[in-house]
Amino acid sequence: MLLCNASRVVMSVAVVPLAAQHGWSSSFVGIVQSSYLWGYVLSSMVGEALADRYGGKKVMAGAAALWSLATFLTPWAASQSAITLLAIRVLFGLAQGVAFPTMSTLLPKWFPTHERATTVGLSMVGFHLGNVVSFLATPIIMSHIGLAGTFAFFASLGYLWISVWLLNVESDPIDSRTIRKSELQLILAGRSKSKVKGSKSPSLRQVFSTMEMWAIIIANVINKWV
Repeated sequence: MLLCNASRVVMSVAVVPLAAQHGWSSSFVGIVQSSYLWGYVLSSMVGEALADRYGGKKVMAGAAALWSLATFLTPWAASQSAITLLAIRVLFGLAQGVAFPTMSTLLPKWFPTHERATTVGLSMVGFHLGNVVSFLATPIIMSHIGLAGTFAFFASLGYLWISVWLLNVESDPIDSRTIRKSELQLILAGRSKSKVKGSKSPSLRQVFSTMEMWAIIIANVINKWV
């Protein structure tokens, strides 16, 4: 998740020299910055379904490959036309939109119930750390290898990550050849405890009557808007 957000933030830094280089207006800069959301919204709605059908390992790897390709092509697209640039940014958003739903599918399979809050928290720490790392590193990298080189650098990190991911991660621990038997039993036992026979999904009224739900809502409002 660190690399996911780091790749996203590159454009936030690089858009300043790109705008100066190509003579973009402030309104067009705003369109470029928001265009990835057009694809992000669409793919985020189907990401979990894709992960359930094809496996989180393949979906995450495919998504990272696409957003790394879009990252690499961004400087070239900016030199071609506005339509080409926006198309690449939409592709970037489509690829990134499946990241969160896919991780939400993978984590419950790999961690027992009592560890899920911690693993989700660590995943989110990594995501936000990517923001900090990219904001600090991008200007430094840009000063050494240039604008196009910076995008190529983060794209290369993406493909390096994919190779490590494909070699070491499975969609389900049952398919892993490296996991210890005792660890697998612990994970599977944690899964079974979270499933109660005959239980029904809570109603919306029950969900919104819990302090935990309102804590999540307030935290997200503060994070996004305040």
